[in-house]
Amino acid sequence: MKPWKIGWAEGSEKFGEERVRLHRLRLSQAATLKDLSDQYVFYTPALLHMVVPLCGRDPFTVFQREYNKEVLPLSLRFNRPIFQGFNVGGIKDWNYLLFAMEREHFQHYLSWMQSLTFADRERGVVYRLGDKTIQIADPVFCEKTFILPQEIPCIDVTVFCIDGSRGCYYVEEGAHPLMDLPSLRTAEPFEDTQKLTQALLAREANPFKSIEREEEQDVIDRVREARKNQE
Repeated sequence: MKPWKIGWAEGSEKFGEERVRLHRLRLSQAATLKDLSDQYVFYTPALLHMVVPLCGRDPFTVFQREYNKEVLPLSLRFNRPIFQGFNVGGIKDWNYLLFAMEREHFQHYLSWMQSLTFADRERGVVYRLGDKTIQIADPVFCEKTFILPQEIPCIDVTVFCIDGSRGCYYVEEGAHPLMDLPSLRTAEPFEDTQKLTQALLAREANPFKSIEREEEQDVIDRVREARKNQE
């Protein structure tokens, strides 16, 4: 019996039978996830769903519609946790879940996700998405091995981090990939996100303009400083 459960973010009946069978076969036959890393990117959207009030809507569905290509949303649920702290609001499944997407599609998905801005006007909060690549102990290898070697194989996982106007949410790797799992961290909000929030809530025609002006001015100031130093 496999130590993980293969699933889909949406019903597999929406996708071609042969394509579903191919993914299921690849995943079920893999000795480790590392063996699949040339075909798939592993990621977690946990923080997006934990922090941002999506009201039951999944951005992945919108991406699929706009991308207009068949991207099967794969999920793997493990018997033991691979993250810690992903239980905000009492939902603990995120600690056990890992998602996978074919590498050829993931860069498009990542760019699309990074372009999103969520505005919660009721609470006066704005959220933007960033990404961070962390390493985790290969969960398939660890579940199938009784005596672990000194060096545990790891895989890269892309984490969608939250840049919010009231705080940032990201994931930090532990000191040991197996004994100290990657965990949720929070940080103070960035100033530009707070300014963007003010502009959005004020319903400015181009709320991103003020941030763009500041970034442009920052570049000009740096060039001036560099020229001064050369003189």
